[in-house]
Amino acid sequence: MIRAATMKRSASSHPPRPIGGGSFRDENTACSMATPFVQRVSCRKGAVNGLEGPAVVSQCRGARGAMNIKWASLARAAGAVALSAFLAGAWRTAEPMPWRQPRTAAEQKAYNRAVFDQVWTLLDQRHFESASRRAAWRSVRARHLPLALQAPDTAGLYYQVLAPMLNAAGESHVGASPPVDYKQTWSPVQASVAAGRPRIFIAPRNFSDGDALRDIGVSLAKGEVIDLIKGGAAERAGVEIGWRIDQIMPGARRYERRYWFRQESGEFRSLTLDHSRPPPPRMPYERRFLPSGALVLRFDAFQKAQIDWVLSQLKNAPPEGVILDLRNNSGGAVAENERLLGSLLPACSLIGVHIVNDRRTMLFTQPGAETYAGPLVLLISPRSASAAEVAASALRHHGRAVLIGRVSAGEALTSRAFRLPDGGSLQVPVYDLYDPAGRRIEGAGVEPDVYAAPTLALIQAGRDPVLEAADAALISGRR
Repeated sequence: MIRAATMKRSASSHPPRPIGGGSFRDENTACSMATPFVQRVSCRKGAVNGLEGPAVVSQCRGARGAMNIKWASLARAAGAVALSAFLAGAWRTAEPMPWRQPRTAAEQKAYNRAVFDQVWTLLDQRHFESASRRAAWRSVRARHLPLALQAPDTAGLYYQVLAPMLNAAGESHVGASPPVDYKQTWSPVQASVAAGRPRIFIAPRNFSDGDALRDIGVSLAKGEVIDLIKGGAAERAGVEIGWRIDQIMPGARRYERRYWFRQESGEFRSLTLDHSRPPPPRMPYERRFLPSGALVLRFDAFQKAQIDWVLSQLKNAPPEGVILDLRNNSGGAVAENERLLGSLLPACSLIGVHIVNDRRTMLFTQPGAETYAGPLVLLISPRSASAAEVAASALRHHGRAVLIGRVSAGEALTSRAFRLPDGGSLQVPVYDLYDPAGRRIEGAGVEPDVYAAPTLALIQAGRDPVLEAADAALISGRR
């Protein structure tokens, strides 16, 4: 559980400035309530870890809809978003129309206009910097409205108009997903997705970029290959760490895809890879012990079942230490991030600051929740995003963990999903986030204390240099 102290910022205090201990202070205003669903609670003087002096904190009772700080791909099918639990109780919009293929050009235009207008209404009312961006957004809206009205179908609207328009913001946690019923009716279209990410050919036979990458044993971050599964099609074909996927096209055969890679030299290489022998399914979490006695806990999302499992493992952690493997953790629910940090940090530890227009909300751990206080190492990579980055930055700030690996994704906005009139959904970043030292995580990521990365040669030799470095750090700490 997290405690939150909400303070208004003066016009001259953006971004927030750190003071002693890495906390935040606004001398011009006192703490105030930001929302009607917050109850005032006080931490006694000196009890707040990382914050100078007395502080008034507030315990959040829970918003009108659950928050999500999970990385989202703009080329993802809508089902995973539209059916997820955090839509329950979300901010009300107009009742969505049941989706069906529009029969006439006039009907398609009406659908397009309703969706486009609702996208801009939500951005204007819910985006964390809507007040300062409103003027700039007017020109963006005016430029894209004619394109939206001219879109011939739902594919054109979502992938050729909304996706480039939202990508131009250069932010994570923003994107539009088409109606669930639409996933079986995609038209062939070349979609331009987020900068640095691959261009994906959406084929009429339900081609999925996520399935394609998993089947060939590739771990991808913003278009760059950052890890490979030994025995996978990509590893067998000699794909190197650091190559970037530029395009994915359907192959000549059912289980083939043609990949265009940009090598680190800048030259392109085309490979046709077979998807008929995918790696075994990956469990969402995994435990193992190293020969040194250290416990390795890997979990790939901040979801209730996974955090329940992690907390149960921490109760019986060995004295040799724990390694939390977040290299493929894309984030998840705010509440689950709060539970993990509350189990690893002392009471009233500052873990971050949420920013919404002129308001800041300082987040603290709640007393009585600490479960594990032993040696701790976190593994991070460019796929570690959102809640994983919040956890890594807070644990490192308080000297609680050593971070090993590569710079994280830099995708740490808090978002919510909202229903669109045609049954699609829009993900909107509703909070910005600064770490306890006053650094913005979005766009920058979290730096490791020790840099370590895999190579094709090491993977083929069966070695994991990042895990080896973590084990060495724990061993050296015991000497």
